[in-house]
Amino acid sequence: MNGRRQMKRYGLDFIHDRIIISGLTEKEGAFLAEAPIAIPLSELRHSEWDPAATVCFSIPEEHAIIKRVRIPASQNMNADELARFEMAASLLDSPDRFHMESYGANGTHERLVVAYDRRGIDEKLSLLEGYLSGSPCFRLRSLALAVGYMKYCRYSENGLICLADISANRLSYCFIREGHPVLAGGFKFGESTGEKVLSSASFFDLVAVLKYQMAMISVSSGRVSSLIISGESADADLASHIEQHIQIKISLPELKKELFLDQPDTRISKYLVGLGLTACIK
Repeated sequence: MNGRRQMKRYGLDFIHDRIIISGLTEKEGAFLAEAPIAIPLSELRHSEWDPAATVCFSIPEEHAIIKRVRIPASQNMNADELARFEMAASLLDSPDRFHMESYGANGTHERLVVAYDRRGIDEKLSLLEGYLSGSPCFRLRSLALAVGYMKYCRYSENGLICLADISANRLSYCFIREGHPVLAGGFKFGESTGEKVLSSASFFDLVAVLKYQMAMISVSSGRVSSLIISGESADADLASHIEQHIQIKISLPELKKELFLDQPDTRISKYLVGLGLTACIK
């Protein structure tokens, strides 16, 4: 990563056999985003890292358990603690095997709880061992997608929005309302070949999953107003193709150009997960 030594924050998104690296550079007191780059995992050891940089990496949905927890209106307990307790009580394995976090707007009666399998976290840490001087943070891919969209994209709708990252054989999705996650999840379409273009079978699996999730969430949270797609496989043709099967407004994200170090290429909007990871760093 020549010329990137000034970076102080990295978002690392693991996809198949490669890693997408998103970086922030401090300029005049503000952190501005640079264009993400992709490298094979096998070349990670040859990369030039700033050892002082802070890092956040992605966790795929299959390495976590996700649950919506309703908080009784009459409950005076801390909503975050209650949500974690409800998740811990529902786990079949020992709660000590998981790292738990909950997300949601203050004052609402519902929290989204994620129990991260510590083995998945340790797997990523072992890949990064020797490259980092501090302790990195991590975030579920679908939740990082939501953070990336809210931070780096323009939006005008306040209803229920579905965000979908479609990369190779992987779908990560997050439903948000007023900037807060309502439901998150993911799906894998068989074994990945590393190809960015979806096969016919994978496309119809994608449509089926999106239709099902939208139907399920509409029962409890209302109708989805729009679907916004990003990811390595996402483009205008794919959006148009999906729209033929799902009767809903589908679009690509629109970037806030002022948050980027240089004039951003429209292809950068494919990498909202990595951009969101940088915004998760405290």
